Amino acid sequence: MPKSISNFFKKLSFKKSNSHMPFDSKRDWKIIVFSFTGLAFLLAGFSGYLFFKINRGEIFTSGQQNTSVNQVIDKKFLDDTVARFEAKKARLGELERQTSITPDPSL
Repeated sequence: MPKSISNFFKKLSFKKSNSHMPFDSKRDWKIIVFSFTGLAFLLAGFSGYLFFKINRGEIFTSGQQNTSVNQVIDKKFLDDTVARFEAKKARLGELERQTSITPDPSL
């Protein structure tokens, strides 16, 4: 087994094969594929690490969670506001029912 692994890595040589030709496409593709694969493994490992940290609640947690409920709305002020709008609604309905006394200028 160790000989087959060493032979495998010998085949993956990143050295230039031709001295008269400055660019070797096989070598370039090997570098691109292995770089992408290595980067993908690093990214997957880091993503898994973050997932488990967040899932356990070790990072990205909020500070103190306040469970008490405070009364935010002033009840008297709310009732006064609703009454004022009801009065406006009633006045608008009253104005809609009245007939217009202004003559039509187009006649």
